[in-house]
Amino acid sequence: MEKLIRYLQFIREAERLKNVLRTAYTSEGRHESTAEHSWRLALLAAVLAGVLLLCVYMGLAYLGATVSAQYTSDIGRAQLIMALVEALMGKVGVILFGVVVGLACVTTAVALTSSAAAYFAELCRGKVGYKGFVVLICVFSAVVSNLGLDRIVAVGPAPAGIAFT
Repeated sequence: MEKLIRYLQFIREAERLKNVLRTAYTSEGRHESTAEHSWRLALLAAVLAGVLLLCVYMGLAYLGATVSAQYTSDIGRAQLIMALVEALMGKVGVILFGVVVGLACVTTAVALTSSAAAYFAELCRGKVGYKGFVVLICVFSAVVSNLGLDRIVAVGPAPAGIAFT
């Protein structure tokens, strides 16, 4: 019940944003509310993220279709993508790719760690705190990350299948 009350409070607070006018004007020359501005930015971010993800996956599909004859199936996933990036963009491309993938992984890890820790802390009703679950998840992730990409991809579907059935 407490969770429902918090959700309702959030919705009421978000509703109040409709009455807060920004100092900027819309393209039609009228003041826009903070809610309108927030909605427009969220929609723009969603469309941009979708387009960028489409570009990434189309690029990966193109790479897979064009270079499949150049590499054998013995090469690992990580080695394959690094060889492709180096062949296409050189050493600078490898560094740039590493930075981009690193940033993407950090943001995903922070989001998953914090949300999973909050969920499990609430599930345990305070017996184990949020910080305890954060430490546990980080240690578990550090151990699993040392297995290597190919082994994680091979083993990963089994726990996910158990968890989501």
